[in-house]
Amino acid sequence: MTRTTAGTEEPCDAVIWCTGFQPDLNHLAPLLPRWRRGEAAVQGTRSVDEPRLYLLGYGDWTGPASATLVGAGRTAKATVADIASRLHELP
Repeated sequence: MTRTTAGTEEPCDAVIWCTGFQPDLNHLAPLLPRWRRGEAAVQGTRSVDEPRLYLLGYGDWTGPASATLVGAGRTAKATVADIASRLHELP
């Protein structure tokens, strides 16, 4: 569930949170214990601490030209493929 700006709740399958160029993951601190120390442990773009969470465009694992649309697109496509493959693994 996610809360809308009108104060109502809506079901959702995914949340995309865009923070800009300065990382601000404080709202995810309960899911990312290491964030309290200023780091987020990942394998690729997938969180080690919370495997349902992916962090794109954060840290040095984002790939070449990640600050550009082309570079961000590459990372996004690879992440979508990873998520899709994991969904197929679910019972």
